[in-house]
Amino acid sequence: MILTLVLSVSILSGCKTAKVAEKPDETTAREILVAMLPEAPDPPEFPSLHWTYKDGLYGLEESDVDKLLDFKENALPGFVFDYRAWIEEVQVVLKNLI
Repeated sequence: MILTLVLSVSILSGCKTAKVAEKPDETTAREILVAMLPEAPDPPEFPSLHWTYKDGLYGLEESDVDKLLDFKENALPGFVFDYRAWIEEVQVVLKNLI
């Protein structure tokens, strides 16, 4: 009798109800993927240049030429690199949305 009581108490105290896992909500997964989309990189700002006009020709000071060359050689290629990387990231997320 005592053995039956001990067994029934141990069995009852050891059994617990488990919550059944629900299927993940499809809209929630979709919202998560949309939230993962990175923002597009901002294009570089064109430098402010001081143009001069003399004898029918336009000219730039040496410092302005340096700004223009830096924009052409550094800022634009950097933006193109960032933009291509952004496109690849967006394509990965879009593949998973479809």
